Amino acid sequence: MNALCSSILSTMMPIQFRGNPGRRQLYLTFDDGPSPNTPKLLDMLERHGVKATFFILGKRIVDRESILTAIFMAGHRIGNHSFSHASARTLSYSALLDDMDRCAQEIRRVLPQWDSVICRPPYGDLSVGFIRYAVAREQRIVMWSKDAVDYRAPTTDAIDARLRDVHDGDIILFHDEFLVTQQALEQLIPYWKGKGHEFAAL
Repeated sequence: MNALCSSILSTMMPIQFRGNPGRRQLYLTFDDGPSPNTPKLLDMLERHGVKATFFILGKRIVDRESILTAIFMAGHRIGNHSFSHASARTLSYSALLDDMDRCAQEIRRVLPQWDSVICRPPYGDLSVGFIRYAVAREQRIVMWSKDAVDYRAPTTDAIDARLRDVHDGDIILFHDEFLVTQQALEQLIPYWKGKGHEFAAL
């Protein structure tokens, strides 16, 4: 989706593709957790003093409740990424609503105090139904302006090359399950800081 279309959608609907371009901030987001590698990611973010946003899959919470709690207690933002990770374009509206609500219920089972107003569609597959869901549940849809494509990156160099050129307000998509992502961020976070960027959760 080009920048013009993203800008138009953002002004007309509850959809966000970028953060505040008037501030020297980057927004790191991690999809599909919690995973067994999330604790290592949390340790790395803490070392660098970075707050991020995690879009959680409901089906991955069972037996990882302590990891979800650790994300929250570390001061990161938690958003709804659905229970099943099914594309919104393949579900009826009622099935989509059930899937998103089930994820919210799972998160609240572990974190009763969680009161997030952000969500992200699996695969970034926006649909009329997903926008209806966001409006009905008073949610803000958070997309991204930069994609690390870490799910198919063979080395840290591939991620590094994609993300050297970032801009104020960029929302960057990662996944928290890949060690190559964490290794790349060990290099990128100091590089971005050296360029004057700060970090914020959404």
